[in-house]
Amino acid sequence: LPTRKELELFKLCSLLDEKTLSRTSTRLDQMEIATGSRVVIVQGEYRGLIGRVNDVDVNEVAVFIESLDQITQLAKSAVRSTFRIGDEVHICNGDHSGSTGWIVDVQ
Repeated sequence: LPTRKELELFKLCSLLDEKTLSRTSTRLDQMEIATGSRVVIVQGEYRGLIGRVNDVDVNEVAVFIESLDQITQLAKSAVRSTFRIGDEVHICNGDHSGSTGWIVDVQ
């Protein structure tokens, strides 16, 4: 998926239909990181560590890194949601949209 900023640029392209832009915007909304989300840090000195989001700002998140017992401010682009086996998830898109399931494998 594109970033929000990239989506805004794509909106200027007359070749993309409104339905595609709308679906993409909806999927981006569903991927938003929220307080309490488990995240993996993908950039910077804490890369590879896992934490929980304590607070969300426009461009930053405060992440509690349990292994270091500390909270650090990171750019939203530096974290991604992550899951563990047994986590309950709500399916937002596809054939099983609206269903609830559990993570059974993580690759």
